[in-house]
Amino acid sequence: MKGTLKRNSLVSLSLVVVLSTAVSAFSPVGVKTASAAQTVSKTVTYKGLSSKDQSKISPQTINYNENGHTGTLKITNVEWTPEYKTNRTTGTLTKYETVNKYLDREGTPSFANTVSYTYTDKEDGNKKHTFTLNKSGSPVKTSTTTGDEIVDTQGGYMAMLQDAKANKVKFHSRLGWLSNTNQKYFGSNTGDTFVSGKYYFKDSLPSPGAGTKWKNLKPGTTFGEAWGREKEKWTVTKYRWGDSRPYSAREVYTSLGKNYNVSRLKWNGKDGDMYYSSSFGDYIWLAWTDNPKDALTRHNEYRKGADVTYKFTGVKYNNWRQDYKGNFKLPDIITGYTAKVTYSGKVIAPPKAGFNPSKNPATRLDKVTFTSTATDPDGEKLSYTWNIRKKGSSSWGSMIGSTSATYDFTKEGKAALGDWEVKQTVKNESGLTDSVTKVITVKALKPTAGFNISPSTTNRLNKYAITSTATNPYASELTYKYEIRLTDPSSGFAANSWKSLSSNKSFSAQIKELYGTNPSNTYQVRQTVTNEDGESDTALKTLKIEDLAPVGGFKISNANTYINDTVSVTSTASDPEKDAITYLYKVTSPSGKVSEYKTANFSYKVTEPGEYKISQVVTDVYGLKGSAESAANGVDLSIKGKVSHTKDWEEKHAERVKNGIEKEGIFYSGEQFILEATTTTAEVSSVYAELNTINDSGKPVKVKVKMVQNETDKKKWEAVMEPRDEWLVEKTRLAKGQTPFTFTATYKNGTVRSTVVNIEIDRIVTTILDVHKKFGI
Repeated sequence: MKGTLKRNSLVSLSLVVVLSTAVSAFSPVGVKTASAAQTVSKTVTYKGLSSKDQSKISPQTINYNENGHTGTLKITNVEWTPEYKTNRTTGTLTKYETVNKYLDREGTPSFANTVSYTYTDKEDGNKKHTFTLNKSGSPVKTSTTTGDEIVDTQGGYMAMLQDAKANKVKFHSRLGWLSNTNQKYFGSNTGDTFVSGKYYFKDSLPSPGAGTKWKNLKPGTTFGEAWGREKEKWTVTKYRWGDSRPYSAREVYTSLGKNYNVSRLKWNGKDGDMYYSSSFGDYIWLAWTDNPKDALTRHNEYRKGADVTYKFTGVKYNNWRQDYKGNFKLPDIITGYTAKVTYSGKVIAPPKAGFNPSKNPATRLDKVTFTSTATDPDGEKLSYTWNIRKKGSSSWGSMIGSTSATYDFTKEGKAALGDWEVKQTVKNESGLTDSVTKVITVKALKPTAGFNISPSTTNRLNKYAITSTATNPYASELTYKYEIRLTDPSSGFAANSWKSLSSNKSFSAQIKELYGTNPSNTYQVRQTVTNEDGESDTALKTLKIEDLAPVGGFKISNANTYINDTVSVTSTASDPEKDAITYLYKVTSPSGKVSEYKTANFSYKVTEPGEYKISQVVTDVYGLKGSAESAANGVDLSIKGKVSHTKDWEEKHAERVKNGIEKEGIFYSGEQFILEATTTTAEVSSVYAELNTINDSGKPVKVKVKMVQNETDKKKWEAVMEPRDEWLVEKTRLAKGQTPFTFTATYKNGTVRSTVVNIEIDRIVTTILDVHKKFGI
C-alpha cells in the first residue's frame, strides 16, 4: 500500500486482501477425501491488525468445505509479529528567513548558515523532531521601496576647559570620552567641533561673544550636513542639549558614579585626577596640566553635546529572503501486527450432487430425462429434489422424480426455445445438502429446403415451373422466398446480386431479361424456407435459358424476270422472341457476280439471262442466325421471225417441189411475203420487219413494215409485205440468192431484240405464171 494512506485505512485494506487470499489457499492437515468425520486445522495469516488483541481477529470461526468435507473451525492458536514501516523520510522541508527595510546603501545582509526546523511526525503520534536546515542558494532581494529614514543622534560628552585666570571657556573635544587603551579623537582638535555619536557635524556654533560664560552657550539653529550622507536629502527636525547643564568631572564621579561605575585613578603616572567608568569603557579626566601647581586654577567640565534628529528622504529600502532546505530520515515505526492464526475443528463429508441429461441440446419436440449421478462419501441414503425454470425467470418449477426426472418440452410450444436451468438438490441422512445446476439448451428444428425446376433448360417464350419439395418438422406451413441471379462465367455467382422472384410455394413463370444483353445464360435460383420458429434453410437449382434463333425467309416478286426488269425481294424472316434482327442478302448472277444487300427488303435489276441465286442470313441482337435461299430466273427477251408464201403460192411451190422442178424454200421476186413474228410474253412497244438486200443491178433495196399484234395471241405479230413493180422486171428485181428479213421487237422496258430470217430468191413470178407484162419498152 502507498504510504500516503491513513494508518487505519491501510490496516483495513491489508486485512481484506490477505484474508481473501489466505482463505482461498487453505491447506488442510491430515484430511482424507470421501471418508468419515475428521479433525482438520488451517492456518490463516492476517496483516495490518491495529493491536495484539485476539478478540479483534475476524472471523473468529471459519467454514470448512474441502475434499468432500464440511464443518466449522475455531481459533486454537495465534502468533503475533510486529509490522514496521521503514525508510521513512520527511520529504523536502523548506523554511526561509527575511530581512525587511534593509538600507540599500548597506549592501547585502548576512544570514545565518543554518536554521532550526521542528517537524511533526504525524505517522508517529505527532512526535516532534528538530532538524537543522542549511542555506539553499544565496539571499534573494524580494522587493525595493523608497521612504524616509529618521536618525536620532545623541551627543557625546564634550570637555570644556575653564581657564580661571583668563576667565575663558574653551571647548576641547579632544578631552571627550577616552578609550581605556587609547584616546579616541572625535572631530578635530578645535574648540568649535561637535561630537555626536558616530556622526560628525562641521558647522560652527554661534559665537558666544567676548566675556560670555560657557554656561550661557546654547545649541545653534543649524548643524550643517551629516557626514557620509552628502548625496541624500536631509533636514534637522529636532535638536537640544544632551545635558541641562555642564557637569564637572567630580560631579560626574560623585553624582553619576553610582550609575556609571565611575572610579578615580591616576593616568599613566601623571599628575592630576582621572576618573574611569567601566560602564562606558572610557576615561574621564578631571584635570589636565603639565604643572601640578596649575591643577587648582584649571579644571574640566563636561556636558553632553547636542542631541539632533535628522530626517532623510528618498532613502531606498530592500526586503531580502534566504531559503533553507533539507530532507531527513525518520525512525522506523510499528504500523500494525501480523497474526498467524490456526483454526481447528471436526468436519464431516456432505453429499455430491450430479446428474446427466438424456439430450443436450434438445428440441421442443423432445422429452428429456435427467438421471442422477449424485453420491454420498459416507454411503448415507440420499433424498432428491428436482427443479426447472426458463433461464432468466425468477421462480423455479418442480419436477417429480427421485434418482431421475423427466421434462416434456413439447407442452411448452415455441416458448420451449432457449436455455433452461435444471437444478438437483440432494440431502443425506446427516442433513447435509448439495446442489448442482445445469443449463439445457432447447433449439428449434430447421426446415429442409428443396424444389424442382421443369424444364431446367428453356427459352424466353416458354414458361418453367417451380415445384417445392421443402419439408417442415412441425405441422405448419412454411414461408417461401425465391430469388434468381445470373451466373458470371469468369467469377461465378458472386458477380450479380439476388433479385426477388416469388413468394409462392410453387409457381410457373417466364424468364425475364434480368442481366446483361444475352439471354442465353445460366441462372441460379435460390429457395429460402422459414418455419414458425424463424429457422431457415436454402436450396439452389440451376436454370438454363437458351436464346431462340431467328427464322429466315423472303419472297421474290417474279420467279422469271425478263432482262432489264426489276426483281423485288421482300423479307418474311422473323424472331420468335421478337428480338431485333439484321439482314444480309447475297445475289449471285448467272455470270457469278455477287451483290450484297442489308435491308429487309430490296430489289435488283435483271441484266443477264439465267438463274439468279439469292441467299439470306438474319442475325438477332444476341448473335443467333437464321437463313433462307431461293433462286429467280433471268428470262431473255427475244423475237422469232418467219417469212411464208400466200396460200396460192404455197400450193404452187409445193407442186414444183413435188415434181422436182425446184427445191424447197424458194421464193420468187414479186410474190407477196407473209411475215410472222413471235415475241416473248412481255409488253412490247413495237415490232418491225425489214427487207434489206440488193437488186440485180446491185442497188440496195430496203423495205420496212410495221407488224400488227394478234388480238388473240399477244405473242404473235403479223404483216404482209406487198411486192413492188420493179421486183417484176429484169435488172430491178430482187437479186437471186439469200435475201435477209430482219425482225425487230422493242419492249416497253427498253429492250430491243432482233432476228434475221433468210430466204432464197430464185425467179421472177412472171416466169412462173407466163405472164408478160411490159413496162414501157
